[in-house]
Amino acid sequence: MENQETKNEKSRVKLKWYWWVLIFIVVVNVISAIFSDKEVDKKDNPQIVASDSSAKVVELPKKSKKEVDKILSGLKVSGDEFQKMRFYRDPTSAKYDNVNAVYLYLGRNEDDYVYPRMCLQYAGEDWIFINIYKFVIDGQTRNIYPEDIKTDNNGDGVWEVTDKSPSSFDLMILSEIANSKVSKIRYEGKEKVYDRTISDKEKKALKNVLNIYEKLK
Repeated sequence: MENQETKNEKSRVKLKWYWWVLIFIVVVNVISAIFSDKEVDKKDNPQIVASDSSAKVVELPKKSKKEVDKILSGLKVSGDEFQKMRFYRDPTSAKYDNVNAVYLYLGRNEDDYVYPRMCLQYAGEDWIFINIYKFVIDGQTRNIYPEDIKTDNNGDGVWEVTDKSPSSFDLMILSEIANSKVSKIRYEGKEKVYDRTISDKEKKALKNVLNIYEKLK
């Protein structure tokens, strides 16, 4: 027969296992309740569903090729078959580099992505080696700094051309010019400058391309 001490030890072991089982059941119930609450929250809160990695992202509809063609139809188009690019400009904008001009045109890649390009051209008898373009637009002064300037010459003179991707500030300046009464540009180098008034034809062309670009955006 078991003595009293042995019986007491067995009772303590049974009680110990009973508490461990009880703790395990409580923990399982708590975890189940937490996950259950999360599922309810997802159903009731659309923001939680939207942030779930399995949720689908809703994208705005992209303009079709036909729509882009229609919007750009008023511009003159040229292409680069090697780079699979097309370029769109107002029909009145400068065709060649050897004329003074300020204009905006649009590029378009094979995926129908359209982007703006800004062209600032100087042509004359002498080099200026431009390092800044200064504008006076209805009395307000603005500056644009060139990036790379393409230079060339022939028997009739020399020319310096900036053809760049415009910043939002550059586009703001072009918009101000397009809507101005009087705008002047100074092509400024270290030792020489050349001033001229931007023509109404240039301003009208700027406004046309800016409006078309806004429609595409």
